[in-house]
Amino acid sequence: MNRRQAGTSVLLTVFAAGIVAAVLWFDSVYLGLSPLHENTYPNSTPVYLARTFAFAAAAAIAFFALLRLPDRGRLPADSEPTQWARLTIVLGAVVTLATVALFLLSPQGYHLLSLEDNVVEMLSALLALEASLVLITVAVIVLRRHGRAELLRAALLACLGLACLIVGVEEVSWGQRYLDLETPDAILELSERNEINFHNMNTAFFEFAYYFGLFLFFVAAPIVHARTNLFARLGPTGDFVPTWTSALVVAPAFGYNYVFWNLAFTQIAFWFTAFFLAWHIRNLIREQAWATTVAAGASALAFLAAQYVFYFQGEMFLAIRLWDATEYKELILPYALLVYSIVLAHRFRGSGGLASVFERTSSAEGPAEPVRAEVDPALPHAA
Repeated sequence: MNRRQAGTSVLLTVFAAGIVAAVLWFDSVYLGLSPLHENTYPNSTPVYLARTFAFAAAAAIAFFALLRLPDRGRLPADSEPTQWARLTIVLGAVVTLATVALFLLSPQGYHLLSLEDNVVEMLSALLALEASLVLITVAVIVLRRHGRAELLRAALLACLGLACLIVGVEEVSWGQRYLDLETPDAILELSERNEINFHNMNTAFFEFAYYFGLFLFFVAAPIVHARTNLFARLGPTGDFVPTWTSALVVAPAFGYNYVFWNLAFTQIAFWFTAFFLAWHIRNLIREQAWATTVAAGASALAFLAAQYVFYFQGEMFLAIRLWDATEYKELILPYALLVYSIVLAHRFRGSGGLASVFERTSSAEGPAEPVRAEVDPALPHAA
């Protein structure tokens, strides 16, 4: 890597961080807001528009800082069929557009579907639990086939599976309503909704950690890795970097913002994702990958449509619940986790897919070769 390029990128990143720090300082001193404040309504006053412009500028500068670096990293391949990848992207976009249309046409219907134990919550939990099942199953198979030689990879798969399991059971409050459990007094004192779960003990913090954490994982990490080869230097962690498919699947979720729009981290995730989508679609067009361009375009359309509607028509939430949009956001996020888990299953088991894992496990003879993730030479690398 050219030292001058690296130095410029570091300076730009520091400058972007400085902008964010300055806005947070202004929030604290002049607006009396903490970084995780719950000033819910999108605000179009000059002060808040200036904040939005500052966060957009910071995201643009940080993104440009990454593009200043040469393409040194390569993302592990999406070893699933290209058509399958496109379908998963389009499906997430269609679901997003359909739910946004439902919000406009029938706010009450939108609200009813998002209530506890209704369709949206149940699907969110099932998707996360399915992702957990896939990851833990692959972890067990990798450990059985390769033993201690692949213990770290198996452990990372199991940890990801456990994380998805927690997401799934948190969605349904660990089965509280199905088992007819009373909320213990110790939790009752801390919970904001009298439910047996962790995220309602401090909703703003846990939702920030979940949303922004998945933004960093699915959108920021692949770009950082593709430009710096960072995670390949950390042993097998490079095999777990999400690919462009997962990033495009999750992107519409970061346009699902109303109740937390004024949070710095919400806007940073939104603007960075917007720049990523524009950059990635431009690369696909330059490579004349038209089918994938259409899929990526659908993701971008859903992302922009959701944010546009919730920003300009968000007052409709006053007639239902302010946080209903987050329930639908939490449907797209576990869907992305499931897609990612299937990508990992294909990645570690080769082009035969998850079904062949079971066949090869039962028929394997002798010591197996260590798992090695493939690298896709056809990934877009244009700057």
